[in-house]
Amino acid sequence: MSAQQLFKAVSETANRYGNFKQLFNQFHVGAERFLGQLPDPIQGLTFRSEPERNLITAEAFGKEIRFRLRIVSSTKAEVDCVVVEVGSENETALGSFTYNSHGATSLKDEQGDALAIADQRSAAHIVVHYLHEALAI
Repeated sequence: MSAQQLFKAVSETANRYGNFKQLFNQFHVGAERFLGQLPDPIQGLTFRSEPERNLITAEAFGKEIRFRLRIVSSTKAEVDCVVVEVGSENETALGSFTYNSHGATSLKDEQGDALAIADQRSAAHIVVHYLHEALAI
């Protein structure tokens, strides 16, 4: 490849990566807003974002649910979800989901429609789903 082709390829990859990170950030902000505005919010639920590590943590009931972003292709990102007991570093896998460059995830709602990572209600649904899974461990 010529230098110009390499530059273009790297630049395009950087743009896609930025788009996936932006959607991941919207997931964090949307879930936190939606769950914080509920008439009966989940007591003690807090969020922490570490964008430089592609990590979002939701903490409640002595458990941390960690959402870790990985870019798997030019058209798809994957979020790995693990639970960690507060004070421990032993991770237990809860599952993972993917989303495309438009934010449609591989997770479905009750009607069978794809949850959208940047939609507040969908983001809250995803967080509560994995929190529920973590409580079963």
